[in-house]
Amino acid sequence: MTKGINHHFIITTAVTFSRIFLAPILIYFHSHQLYPWAWWVIYILIELSDLMDGKLARRWGVKSDMGKTMDPFSDIFSRVLIIGYFSLQGILPFFLAVIIILREVAMLILRFIRLRQHRAIAANILGKIKVVLYGISIMFTLLSQHILYALYISEKIRTEGFTGQGFGHYYLFSRIAQIVANSVLVFAATLALVSFFVYLVQDYRVSKNRLLVKEKKSV
Repeated sequence: MTKGINHHFIITTAVTFSRIFLAPILIYFHSHQLYPWAWWVIYILIELSDLMDGKLARRWGVKSDMGKTMDPFSDIFSRVLIIGYFSLQGILPFFLAVIIILREVAMLILRFIRLRQHRAIAANILGKIKVVLYGISIMFTLLSQHILYALYISEKIRTEGFTGQGFGHYYLFSRIAQIVANSVLVFAATLALVSFFVYLVQDYRVSKNRLLVKEKKSV
């Protein structure tokens, strides 16, 4: 084993970064209408990696400021990329995606500015709930899209004369799933804005306290 290399840190970092690479793969499969079951497998892997990296870091004692920054970055990048893709396809509301993307970009800039100052901004409870809501919205969107894909295949079979059964109720299920996805995303976007202002207030207080400490030391 090579000295100086923390293999536990490398593993947890790889798990964290896996979300960044899995999201474009999911988009590719959906955009080409390939293997709907693979959409679920890829997204489940994204969610599992989110659960695993933090637990592994705590178990192996490899928590770091970089990890505290990259973990939420990977969470947001993967989910926002998928949400942005679905909004460009007209599946999710575009204006909600714009709000979410602008918020996350602003938060990302703030995180990296503070990281350069050796200050990590860890995710708070509102931010964590917001990410969960992003995931729920994506899952219901995938469900809606999977049903529509099945309807497309079924309609193709029907028109080719293999069956004469109707599938209208499945279309209704698809619409209900998409309505749920959109509704959850509305709540997620609202929470994203609220949590952003909470971060700003917390950051201002921390910065103010640090400035006061420096002033006291200089006296």
